[in-house]
Amino acid sequence: MPHACSIIALHVDVISYSPVLINPPQGKTFNFIFHNQLLLVRSDLDDAALKIIFADVEISMGREAKTPARKFKDRPIDIDILHQSDDVNTLLAHRFDEPYNQTIMARWHDIKPSLTADND
Repeated sequence: MPHACSIIALHVDVISYSPVLINPPQGKTFNFIFHNQLLLVRSDLDDAALKIIFADVEISMGREAKTPARKFKDRPIDIDILHQSDDVNTLLAHRFDEPYNQTIMARWHDIKPSLTADND
C-alpha cells in the first residue's frame, strides 16, 4: 500500500489517506486477503486522465490488463474513483454503500477535523 500511495502521489496531491482495513478473501475465486484504503486527492485532471494514470499504476504493480477472466482472479491492486467534488465537506459527507468503505470512514478520525477546519 505505501508503494502504491507513493506512485499515485507522483500524479496527484494526496491530501490524506485512511488507515488500511484488512479483509478476508471474498467469493469463491479469491484466495488472498484484501487491503482496503481510501485516499483523498486533489487534481486538476479530468476523470478520463485520472483513470488512465490509475490503470497504469495498477499494471506497473502487476495487475493484468483488462480481460473478461480478470474479474475472477486475485489482483495485486485495484484503484477506483469512488466520489468527486470541488468541496472537501461534500466528499467527507458522502455515504458509501460498501461495508468496508463505511468501516474505513468510521476509523478515519484524523481526516475530518484537519480538512474541515482548513475548508471553512
